[in-house]
Amino acid sequence: MICASPIFAVVATITFANAWHVVSQGVRVAGVVTELRNSGDVLCPVVDFKDQNGVQHTHYSSAGSSPPRFSVGEKIQIIYDPTDPKKARIDNFMHLWMFPLAFASGSFWGMIIGIACLRFGPRIIGWLNPDDAVSTAVSAQLEHGR
Repeated sequence: MICASPIFAVVATITFANAWHVVSQGVRVAGVVTELRNSGDVLCPVVDFKDQNGVQHTHYSSAGSSPPRFSVGEKIQIIYDPTDPKKARIDNFMHLWMFPLAFASGSFWGMIIGIACLRFGPRIIGWLNPDDAVSTAVSAQLEHGR
């Protein structure tokens, strides 16, 4: 768990930076949900929108839900990067911040659990199997502060 935590932290940082870039530099426009694509157990919205120059774009969201949060024909807000309209996001909390928060949370709790296992693991193993000579020696060292 401790080994996966830094990887989760890097992914959280990258996804947060990408979302922050779109939010801080992006242009907000209206879009229309044209389709709900099946992605496993969830339905992900497909949204058509026009950029500042009137050029039509399609955004295929990678985040979805079941039941779907949006319906076909519904008008929603889109944020897109004016230098690259393909970098678009649906303008709501779930579509902007779900992945960064999920990976940050996984990193945090992985680190906490990993540290707890390193700190208390040998003692717990000693309690579970008191006849094991190695775990007994480790537990004795921990109790004497070595």
